[in-house]
Amino acid sequence: MSIRTKVALALALVAAVATLVVATVAYRSTSDRLFAEVDRSLQQAVGGGRLSPGDRLPARGPLSDLAAQVIGPTGSVVQSTFPEPIEPAADRLDRARATRDGALSTVESDGTDFRIRTIAMGRSFVEVGRPLDETQRVLAALRLRLVLVGLVVAAVAGAVGWWIASRLTVPLRRLTSTAERIGTTGDVDDDLVAAVDGELGAAGSADGAAGGSADEVGRLTGAFAAMVRARARSRGEQRRGGEGAGDELRTPLTSRRSKRDPRPRQPGVAEGVRARMLAGGQ
Repeated sequence: MSIRTKVALALALVAAVATLVVATVAYRSTSDRLFAEVDRSLQQAVGGGRLSPGDRLPARGPLSDLAAQVIGPTGSVVQSTFPEPIEPAADRLDRARATRDGALSTVESDGTDFRIRTIAMGRSFVEVGRPLDETQRVLAALRLRLVLVGLVVAAVAGAVGWWIASRLTVPLRRLTSTAERIGTTGDVDDDLVAAVDGELGAAGSADGAAGGSADEVGRLTGAFAAMVRARARSRGEQRRGGEGAGDELRTPLTSRRSKRDPRPRQPGVAEGVRARMLAGGQ
């Protein structure tokens, strides 16, 4: 996995986690406010004196969006406008007796969730409920929006991370290519040195500083360029030293060969003179 991919995934993950935390807080806050509004409407319906155990319940309760039922002293449902009568639960009735404002519960009637408030009135109980269809639709839409926002934020963060990592790793990719070339060919010529110097200048221009930046990538680029130049100088000195040594080896050998070569006979040169010349050449 490349550095660019790692950086992009890391930023996307951080953005996703941050978005998840914010979305969770926003969702819980919105849910609490919606349920608080439902509970307030139930409190107004019961606390305002609109219902009492002896009332005859209308088709949908005293409010158009509410349902109600009366539980008699025996614990059985006397009247109910819920789609199906809600079975009285002992723990719910006990909590209603213990508190003046009644007990809040979420129950199901004929496949529909209701938020109900149970109020104790003497030995009887009155339960008023409100369907949660609207609240659940709002929360479902909110969940969908939060998921979409999280995906978009994570995608944007990943793209930004990829772009940043691409800019930061340009010198590294170029240095890797150059190092692979040197490792394969073993050749450090002038063109390669000029190319490395050009990459160093390009890296400095990309970071806004001439001659390379002061960060880790810039220092690595500069050190690599200095190493390549030093290797090129060393190879040049070795080559020039080899050529000089070859010249020095060739010169005495040529001289000795020329001295050992018999000189052509010249007319008029005495035999003794020629012999002394040859002896002097030895």
